[in-house]
Amino acid sequence: MDSRIPFDDAISVFLDFLNSQGWSRDVLWLSRDRITGHRTDYWIYKPDELHSVISTRGWYEDARKEDWNLRIEGIGQYSGSTLAFVARGPGKSRSLNFAVLTSTCRLHIMNSRLRWFVCRNACRVRGESPMLLNADIPMRAELISVANVG
Repeated sequence: MDSRIPFDDAISVFLDFLNSQGWSRDVLWLSRDRITGHRTDYWIYKPDELHSVISTRGWYEDARKEDWNLRIEGIGQYSGSTLAFVARGPGKSRSLNFAVLTSTCRLHIMNSRLRWFVCRNACRVRGESPMLLNADIPMRAELISVANVG
């Protein structure tokens, strides 16, 4: 049985889940190019830019065309928003799960491109966090251009 409902329906259920856990319903969507980590420290590059859901929606719907399991997970809160991602797998039982990170982690916000480059490469050398090593999440964030807004 396929429990993976269309993206907009899944997000509606996820937002209700976030609310039941005391987390913000305003979501910033993470991608591989915007998060790195080592152990329980996570660095997020320019989270204020992550309001677009375009690449996350595409990732989710592409996975629904195949047999992937899907998980929508909140990993922390920043500036009144939930930092979250959609992940595929492991396994192919066509299930959909929601989660929030309950273990203690430290979030570090990065706004400097140079500092982000150094930090991300340092995490790769030292060993990326187990959560990120096992998370098959969208590769790139879709950004909303200021020129396209309004």
